[in-house]
Amino acid sequence: MINNLAKENGLSLWQIDEVWWLATSASSPSEEEPETEQGEEEGLPAEVESQLEEFLISNWERISEFGDLEILQEDGEYIGQQYDTKEVGRIDLLCKNKKTGDFVVIELKKGRESDKVVGQTLRYIGWVKKNLAIQNQEVYGIIISYEDDPRLRYSLEPIKNLIQLKFYKISITIS
Repeated sequence: MINNLAKENGLSLWQIDEVWWLATSASSPSEEEPETEQGEEEGLPAEVESQLEEFLISNWERISEFGDLEILQEDGEYIGQQYDTKEVGRIDLLCKNKKTGDFVVIELKKGRESDKVVGQTLRYIGWVKKNLAIQNQEVYGIIISYEDDPRLRYSLEPIKNLIQLKFYKISITIS
């Protein structure tokens, strides 16, 4: 049934899952919204972010922004997805630039505060530089966010040559 629904509406199963999640997780008017800590940003739920990661990987070749990047692989297997550093955390996507050989750390902003995602990305860049990069091999970062956040832009301004900011949009049309 779900496959037919996807086919009839020209949607991927990922898109159907997204719609289903949004439809089933919506709060009813009587439910209270949980309070957030002061300064905590609203973002898409972690479930949607993990689906975004899967969507990016399965559509990598179609995303023009990633034209020169390839997800780190070993023996034909992606090892760059949720790359476990053992010391400093898991990198959402660890990639290499096909032309330069430089490493690129991609971090999906999962509703965390701007300063935290910038610090986390810098921590990953430092780890990759120290543990994986060879002499003259650079390491850069990309933060992919759902919302344009002025605090994030200001945080990245002094290091804009090191970390780029990119945005994604989710659009579903059912007719």
